This record gives sequence, structure tokens and C-alpha cells, in this order.
Amino acid sequence: MPPKRKQFTLEQKIAILKDVDTGMKKLDVAKKYDISPSSLTTILKKRNKIEKSTMFNAVNPMRKRLRAATYDKVDEATFKWFLQIRSLNIPVTGTLICQKAKQLAVTLGEDGFCASQGWLEKFRTRHNILCKGISGEEMSAPADAIAQWQSGKLKEIMASFPPKNIFNADETALMYRLLPERTMAVKTDKCKGGKKAKDRITVLLCCHADGTEML
Repeated sequence: MPPKRKQFTLEQKIAILKDVDTGMKKLDVAKKYDISPSSLTTILKKRNKIEKSTMFNAVNPMRKRLRAATYDKVDEATFKWFLQIRSLNIPVTGTLICQKAKQLAVTLGEDGFCASQGWLEKFRTRHNILCKGISGEEMSAPADAIAQWQSGKLKEIMASFPPKNIFNADETALMYRLLPERTMAVKTDKCKGGKKAKDRITVLLCCHADGTEML
């Protein structure tokens, strides 16, 4: 029975390539990683593919197999778009990724492409994309751009309407059963609270610029 073929993670393959680049003899590299010279040659031939796959954390470096996307152009374009959107701290859902992939497929002339749930799962696996919860509001709106828009375009728009026709609205959650988080208590009271009620209704508050109509 032939010996089982040794599998390396992408991280290990990158380490092998670095050893070769430092000038280490190929025979010594093969001995170091306990592989045959032919296996080392195969890794060297796949250098471009390995380096491309690890670029921008495109795949999990602990993966062992390199499985290319069937529609690689669509895959690459979608991932570039994904990185650009996330760099702006904009939330991205799986549905949004599929919709964008379909648009890019049309642009690239890939008529047979189907952004199915199976494709999405493989896309996420290839690029090590996880679903994470959003916490806090770390990114702030650009204050300079807002001030410029308010003093320029917004004033221009508002000038064409009377104050009674200019409305502003915002929504908020009304936690109508939520008890206060602080309380008056005697010094020895440990002030232990119960489970917080999360019942809520969403309220939309609206009024116009002259303040005579509030909804």
C-alpha cells in the first residue's frame, strides 16, 4: 500500500516557498518538511496560485486544498467589492453579496453564473468570511462633509420650500416595560436587579420646520 500523501496548509506552503527564496537547497528543504523532491517541485509550480490565495486574507491560511471558483472573475470582483464596502464599515449581508455577484456576472458576461446559497457558502469559505455581530458605533460620519452639505446643497434645497413643508423625522425604540438602571437605596442594599424586560415598540417622531405640526 503506497504511503499516504502528506498535506500542507497554505501557511506551511508559504513557509516552504520562503525557505527556497532564502537560498536553501531544494533537497534540504524537502528533507526539512519530510517531502519528496517531486512534491516540492509541485509546490513551486503552484507558487502564483498559493500567493494569490493568501493575499488580503482571501482564504483561511490553515486550509490545505486550493479549490478555485468556477467563475473566478466573478469571485474576484465580488471579493474586491466586499473589501471596499467593509473598509467603509458598511454592514454586508449574504443576500447583498449574492445580489452584487449577479450584477458583476452580467457586467463580466458570465451568463451561466448563479448566486445560489451553495455558491455563497463556498465564497465565504474561500475568503474566510464570517458572520459577526456589530458592536458600538466606532466609525463616525465625516463632520467636514456634513457641514459642507448642510451649508451648501441643503440650504439650496430648503430655500425652495416654505417651513411648513419641510419635515424632519427619526425613529427610536420605546422600551415601555424597562425599569431604571439606577435606584435610590440604603447603603447596605446590594441592589440586585432582575431580568431586563425587552418589550418595545418602534416610534417615528416627526415635525416640520415651523414647529406647529408634530406627528
